Amino acid sequence: MCLGPDFFDAREEQLRSSEARGELELSAFLKARRISFHRVMMAGLLQMRETVSTADLDPFFPSRLGRTFLREDKNCQIIFVRKSRQAAFLLAIRATQSPLRLRSRSSRRVAAPPAL
Repeated sequence: MCLGPDFFDAREEQLRSSEARGELELSAFLKARRISFHRVMMAGLLQMRETVSTADLDPFFPSRLGRTFLREDKNCQIIFVRKSRQAAFLLAIRATQSPLRLRSRSSRRVAAPPAL
């Protein structure tokens, strides 16, 4: 299958329409917050497709748990973070991190310098 200009025009229109409703495209959402797809997968919110063709723009799809926060437009191959679930989505990702990473840098103890 070849993805022609009509596909990309429709995809761009869908992006604009969904963003106007407050949904955010997943990769842009993650990039703005410096979160990797790997972290979202570790949280169990995304899965890898079993088969990927050259017509697939990305190899991920929302897991069953991920569908709570994410909406996939299969025709345009876009995953959106739902408008009303964006904060909860971030919490779900952060809940899988180690406790040390959840604490702010200013609240972490600094090791005392070695005694001379």
